[in-house]
Amino acid sequence: MYLDAKNMFSDKQAITVTASSTEKIDMNADAAFGVAKLPFFVQVGKTFGGTGNLTVSLELSDKENFSSKSEFELAKAVPVANLKAGVGFLYKGTIPEHVKWQYARLVYTVAGGTLSTGFVNAGILQESGY
Repeated sequence: MYLDAKNMFSDKQAITVTASSTEKIDMNADAAFGVAKLPFFVQVGKTFGGTGNLTVSLELSDKENFSSKSEFELAKAVPVANLKAGVGFLYKGTIPEHVKWQYARLVYTVAGGTLSTGFVNAGILQESGY
């Protein structure tokens, strides 16, 4: 798996309360975006502690400030007991072909308690044969 810093939503982003990814990706910055399915991932990089669960959603918008957006749930209410580093992906899939939105970001929603100690990594995959 190859990663490009310009195509990361989250790089060791600590999640303790509901938050957007630290970065957004400009889908028009590369001519390949919007033409083919873009593989991307969300992965626990450090095991979480605390209570509650985590839902991960993808937001797409034509506006950089996301004042109007479409939201797609990717991982629903994953309990803290399953938020462990090195056990796979919270989500691994694609941004749909022919995306009409310019900007993409992730939203991490914490519910049923608070999370501690853990972090996530998320971004577009640069790998062949996905």
